[in-house]
Amino acid sequence: MKTLSSAPAGCTSSLNISFWSAASHYVSLLRLQPKLSEPAIATNHNKQALLSFWYNMCVDCPENVRLVVQNPVVTKNIAFNYILADHDDQEVVLFNRGMLPAYYGILRMCCEQSPAFTRQLASHQNIQWAFKNLTPHASQYPGAVEELFNLMQLFVAQRADMREEELEDVKQFKKTTISCYLRCLDGRSCWTTLIRVLLENDEDRLLVVFNRGLILMTESFNTLHMMYHEATACHVTGDLVELLSIFLSVLKATRPYLQRKDVKQALIQWQERIDFAHKLLTLLNSYSPPELRNACLDVLKELVLLSPHDFLHTLVPFLQHNHCTYHHSNIPNQSSTCGKDEVYDRMLLDYFLSYHQFSHLLCRVAINCEKFTETLVKLSVLIAYEGLPLHLAIFPKLWTELCQSQSALAKTCVKLLCEDPAFSEYIKCILMDERTFLNNNVAYSFLTCFLHKVLSGPSCSNLISVLVTNLLSEQSSLQPELIAHRLELSKTSGLLNADLRALVLLLSVSPPQAVDPALGPALQELLARCRVCVQQRSALELEAKEHKPRRRERLQ
Repeated sequence: MKTLSSAPAGCTSSLNISFWSAASHYVSLLRLQPKLSEPAIATNHNKQALLSFWYNMCVDCPENVRLVVQNPVVTKNIAFNYILADHDDQEVVLFNRGMLPAYYGILRMCCEQSPAFTRQLASHQNIQWAFKNLTPHASQYPGAVEELFNLMQLFVAQRADMREEELEDVKQFKKTTISCYLRCLDGRSCWTTLIRVLLENDEDRLLVVFNRGLILMTESFNTLHMMYHEATACHVTGDLVELLSIFLSVLKATRPYLQRKDVKQALIQWQERIDFAHKLLTLLNSYSPPELRNACLDVLKELVLLSPHDFLHTLVPFLQHNHCTYHHSNIPNQSSTCGKDEVYDRMLLDYFLSYHQFSHLLCRVAINCEKFTETLVKLSVLIAYEGLPLHLAIFPKLWTELCQSQSALAKTCVKLLCEDPAFSEYIKCILMDERTFLNNNVAYSFLTCFLHKVLSGPSCSNLISVLVTNLLSEQSSLQPELIAHRLELSKTSGLLNADLRALVLLLSVSPPQAVDPALGPALQELLARCRVCVQQRSALELEAKEHKPRRRERLQ
């Protein structure tokens, strides 16, 4: 039992007396021997023992903490425990490592008890000193730094009953602390401290921008990026993700204020932004975990929206070169095995989708800026070609809109697209290997717009011949008996429907002089089977509706 009130009947209050003896002795030391709290005595082990005892008497004992914060002598003097932060003196480091967690833990427990003490401590010069001089050295003082950040959380917490002046104090504390960190921290070595700086709203984030915070965070990112790639230090993945989330929040807060001169000036001073973006691109590979890849893509998207001219000019050629190299290599397409395993297909889609969305954003931003270059056209095609087995409708939707547009830019882009050899490969791949993509109406509309612009008569004739042969061999697979097996029916009808759509498209471009005479009767027979399947499905649906009310009646 730690307090008199919680002691059993008949017990002495020795622990309570010991607690107050220690507390009183500590206060007496402050009064009679003030040098014990000054840097002249760097390692006073009596003070360390007293603080350690005091801390242990307060843990899980709010009564004792309440007695501390109710003592005006203690609350007045407790913050004046001067600490010598000689990070090169191993004796001092070891002393602080043992003493400081208890000391800042006592302060934290007092703040949890008393809002008045919290406000008093938040404005104390020694606390600002501790944030500035101790938190950048988390590896040397892990326990103390953890307690200091716990204190910081308490200093900025807002209660419903706070007065206006208290809210202003919180705001001022955050401003002072953020500014202090941005001035004193070395981003190359203090990224852990930087990550934990409190940024709760857009005002805080803009403060980061105005105080060279983007430059500081870039230094931190460069260090982590080097460690991740060169030191095999995969344990920094979490730090990278967390730092990028802060980057994202700061950039998003900046975008609404791009017309302000101070914001423009701050972004101009961030000259490392292009190199930063290129490093983000190097993390978009299968060796990076999904959370890191997605964090990189989110930041890249925000960078493009923030400064479209800069990043379209630099990122697009870099990406186009890499995709062109891949396209002309003999490396098999990573997404070429779709359609065999639903779980694997979903995993592939999760992996590639965000990157396709990023490339789509590049195109949309380029259209808005009227900066849709030939390089971007080539990049758009190459990415779409690589992702064709995923059957994403992003590329077809964009280019169908451009084809239907009357703007001069759209017409120029469509012309460049149709002249690109990779685009012809993309079209042929749909018709030969990925015909089921045509069951998507967006993809079908896309080919109605572009097929006649790309394929010539001889190419169409060869493809028509292949499709007719396929239909003649496959049309008998659709039988009315499949109506009871929905999955098989859906798969079979999907394949046949895709073949028919491809054939219609090709015939509309270049009707052949002659077609296999067996095609007509085969299509008539297929149509008859389809009608039977539709009738049987309608009958089954009607029967199900009739039985449903009867089952409800039996349940009632």
